[in-house]
Amino acid sequence: MPKSLVFVGSPGPDAPAQLAALAAAGVTPRRLRPEEGLAGLAADPPVALVVDAGVPELAGFMAALREQPALAPLPVVAWIKDPDSGLLDRAFAAGVDDYLPGGAAHQFDALLTAVTAADPWKAVRAPAGRVLLAHGDRLERVRFGAVLRRNGFDPHFAAAAGELVGAVGLVRPRALVATAELVSGSAMSIAGLRTDEGEPLPLVLVARREEIDATRDGLGDRPLARILDSAADAESLTFLLNELLSPAPPNVRRTPRLLYHTPIRFRPVDHAGPAAHGYTFNVNLNGLFLRTLAPLPLQTRLELSFRPPHGRGNVILLAQVMWRKEFADARGAATPPGMGVQFLESWIADEMGYEAGYRQLAEESGEGLVTIPAPPAI
Repeated sequence: MPKSLVFVGSPGPDAPAQLAALAAAGVTPRRLRPEEGLAGLAADPPVALVVDAGVPELAGFMAALREQPALAPLPVVAWIKDPDSGLLDRAFAAGVDDYLPGGAAHQFDALLTAVTAADPWKAVRAPAGRVLLAHGDRLERVRFGAVLRRNGFDPHFAAAAGELVGAVGLVRPRALVATAELVSGSAMSIAGLRTDEGEPLPLVLVARREEIDATRDGLGDRPLARILDSAADAESLTFLLNELLSPAPPNVRRTPRLLYHTPIRFRPVDHAGPAAHGYTFNVNLNGLFLRTLAPLPLQTRLELSFRPPHGRGNVILLAQVMWRKEFADARGAATPPGMGVQFLESWIADEMGYEAGYRQLAEESGEGLVTIPAPPAI
């Protein structure tokens, strides 16, 4: 059955770009006026709804939608001219799953790939960074490369020992995955594998089972190195890379998660495109959970901009994706779709402003409950 997406109310200023994206994805646009009711949708459910946050009785429309078993699971995205207005709070209170500000046509592409289960890197290309994969066997390069690409890395390849040294300098990878034979046969020693900053390059050596002990001895006490059995499931490579690339846990005590809802803008570090938009779900002193239907891959480093609790301006914090929850994934923690991020660094003024707001929010909480101020009248 052909896929469709329904616009409820005004489609907003980005309708031409959205229609082009739908056509490219093979998704048919449909239009629904709120007063028409939902009878037609239940017989032919769309992949998602995009709802004008300003439609009258949005809460009633959402309640009617969620009451119908065939429609209740559908993702609902609100479009809103100004995400800092009270309309956004009302939309999430009514039950929408995500939102699009006017002028954020680029984010519509990411949402569309999420709700249609299309290639997740069509809209966001490999924010987990470049990995150099050095392996002499083409089939093995394909096997490992496919897993790297699926999990958010941008794989580059070297097929022979003579290519390895030049490839490290050209690609400037975030990590190197190589067979022990290629490294030992190249002009570059294990100790010489370093980043531009002179730090040891995170390294995964692929070795046959009978060679693992000898390979481990060759590593000595080198930091940031792991060994992968060449016969292992290729997904094991992602696990090892996540171990190598995860930041050291901050030396602070765990703090309670507190409900806190505000618009948040985020972009991968070194990403030149426009920021994406999300909505905070909960916060603690060291991180937050960000609601979005299109979460980014694990280990993605992000720049966040949002208003801290009780703050008047925005803070800018550097963070990293530590876990994610995809749309329609019932596994793991019971949270909305989105991603949990851990703060890495910030300007001291922003850090102090966020911490002061968080501590005031914590003081106002009672047994885990936080009172969220009612949004202003529109």
